[in-house]
Amino acid sequence: MDEPAHADRRRRNRVIFAILAGLAYLTILRLGFGMTFFSDEWAFIQNRSLADPATWWGPHNEHWSTIPVLVYRAMVETVGIGSYVPYLALVALLHLAVATLVYALLERSSGPLLALSGSAIVLFFGSGLENVYWGFQIGFVGALAFGLGAIWLTELGPTQARALAAAMLLLASVATQGVGLFMCVAVGIEWLLDPRWRRYVIVLVIPAAAFLAWYVAIGRFGVATFRDPFSSDALLAISPSIMRGLSNAFGAIAGLPLFGFVVFAAFTTWGTRNLVRDDLHPRVIGLLAAIAVQYALIGAVRAQLFDGAIDYTRYTYVSGILALSHSASWLGDWRYLHEDVRGSSAWSLSAAGWHSRSQSTWDCWRSGARCSSPTRT
Repeated sequence: MDEPAHADRRRRNRVIFAILAGLAYLTILRLGFGMTFFSDEWAFIQNRSLADPATWWGPHNEHWSTIPVLVYRAMVETVGIGSYVPYLALVALLHLAVATLVYALLERSSGPLLALSGSAIVLFFGSGLENVYWGFQIGFVGALAFGLGAIWLTELGPTQARALAAAMLLLASVATQGVGLFMCVAVGIEWLLDPRWRRYVIVLVIPAAAFLAWYVAIGRFGVATFRDPFSSDALLAISPSIMRGLSNAFGAIAGLPLFGFVVFAAFTTWGTRNLVRDDLHPRVIGLLAAIAVQYALIGAVRAQLFDGAIDYTRYTYVSGILALSHSASWLGDWRYLHEDVRGSSAWSLSAAGWHSRSQSTWDCWRSGARCSSPTRT
């Protein structure tokens, strides 16, 4: 395809994405009407205060949550708690930011068609609906947005300024929610494996050291909220949690979790082949490692709560979007395939995902339920 035609397609797809983003935002607000403050939100409302800096740093369960504490408390003290709409609007905006970052990242790495199809899945991501309709989840969604911003800077190419900016975004991510740890894994592994970025790995000491200092001083007192992650039972839960989580993540792309393990197995086979040939994009390895670390930690800390805790949509939101980015990088590396073929592959997943998940979201709204009965994040 010549450059003018490619530029026209890129502009057209950006317009389509903007229209879809507006539609997704209005849909989230409409389906979210009638929801109200729930569970963990009251911990921020009752126990945290902008006037008391000591309340900014304590862990929420296992998470370093300083940024969402400050944001949530600022909203409580400005718009109040008479309406849930502002809180829903904020988490929906962050969700749009995540989708926009996915679009920007995939446009550069995999082409405009994959960018549009992948970001469209994210915009209407029923597999992660809990994080879209629960205002408290600005932690999960915000941490993912900061981390994707660091990956996007990585995609732009190595410079000292970008490396420092990425490190600061990762610092913001870990200070928002535990998701930031997984994003640090993704970026750290990519930089280590990419010769262009390897010289800048040292700057990732910034978020790592900050989190370690917080954990030693404060965070360690919340790590055993549900169980000791270093117990034998917790360690034995890690392996099955990773396998089930990977299946959930890849199945979430098309809204077909039962087929997730098949998809993951296909990617693993392909990845092993390309790794042997030294032809595997470092980001593919980094994102896969991030998903594995996510479910390893969930298995160690949360898997014992009840059967199916590993399947919470709050977790699938993160892992599914990382798996989608992983898959798009995989399809984008198929340079011998025409872009239309690669794009249509992703669009087929989009259609399956929308059909599977949009109906469950609609039914959930009609029933007035919270969909996944969240308890604590």
